Amino acid sequence: MPNQSGPLRFNRDAATSAIVETLQDGPYLADLFANDQVQPPVYHYIITRRGSSEILDWGQTFSMDSSRRMAEEWLGVRALRIAS
Repeated sequence: MPNQSGPLRFNRDAATSAIVETLQDGPYLADLFANDQVQPPVYHYIITRRGSSEILDWGQTFSMDSSRRMAEEWLGVRALRIAS
């Protein structure tokens, strides 16, 4: 297994067709995906900063609503940190 040094990157342009929904908060984007090729389906979110491919956070859940809530929570916490 290769040793990863540096931040993980997300090729948003290559993933555009798989993105189900994108949430935005200021400069941050949360892209939501659904993988229904597995049972039960798995839902993912990836958070990046607009103009950057660096992954700031990611996760997976078993519902789109849960993925959306996780992404919204991350975006909300980030916004509070910036404001204070």
